[in-house]
Amino acid sequence: MSVMSAEHLKGMASQLNCEYEAGIYCEIESFLEWNKKRIAHSELHFCQIDNRYHLKIMLRNLSFQDGKECFRDLLHFIEYSNGTYYVRERYDDHLKYWLLSSIDGSKAFLCEVYIYYSNEQF
Repeated sequence: MSVMSAEHLKGMASQLNCEYEAGIYCEIESFLEWNKKRIAHSELHFCQIDNRYHLKIMLRNLSFQDGKECFRDLLHFIEYSNGTYYVRERYDDHLKYWLLSSIDGSKAFLCEVYIYYSNEQF
């Protein structure tokens, strides 16, 4: 069994059209708005240099389990129908996810997600 790494996921993304899609940006913003009771702070932008969304979330309830649940809910809210892959990296104060989702054989989006469950950093 092989484990997918962030580098492998980014390599897959480089073979797809991951250009800015206003609909994905709006969907992420909607997710943040609908979850404002559990999200203390967030930042979202799109990096045109490497064609990826960059999302930071600071949770109100600071726990690892809540971080995993927040990502799962985000995933279900924004993922495309054709295929979705993600890699999770766990740190002392946050989770980092690389998310790649494709709508067809060529159109996709790549999102780097940080979910903080500690007040130490953001």
